[in-house]
Amino acid sequence: MRYEIDDRDRAIIAQRTKVHDAKGAAPRDGDYIVFADGITRRVSETWGGEHIQTCDSGSFYLGNYGLYCSSAAHYLPVSPDTLTLTEEKRPGSVWISHHDLSGAGRGVDFNVECRVYTCTENAPEC
Repeated sequence: MRYEIDDRDRAIIAQRTKVHDAKGAAPRDGDYIVFADGITRRVSETWGGEHIQTCDSGSFYLGNYGLYCSSAAHYLPVSPDTLTLTEEKRPGSVWISHHDLSGAGRGVDFNVECRVYTCTENAPEC
């Protein structure tokens, strides 16, 4: 069975998106980074604001405290000092459990607005 987003899911998404958006200007899981060599990746892990890891693709879960990358192949980290926040926003694919009840096949996918950063370095290798 494939679940569709309904009003109950929309209320969960609205509340969690508000929490995620309140996290400030620092890169958050799910945001995009455009590297100096033109490669674009999504933020998959932030390590105390000191290191930012990225991925080409992954599963991004919108939880109670914001967006989390729940599975991805991470690249070597970059320093937040190399990043500049732009005005651009891009849709990013995320999911929640239908009606916030976990279980196999209960995920519902949707997009949230993600920020875009530029990086002064080329995309890191694995």
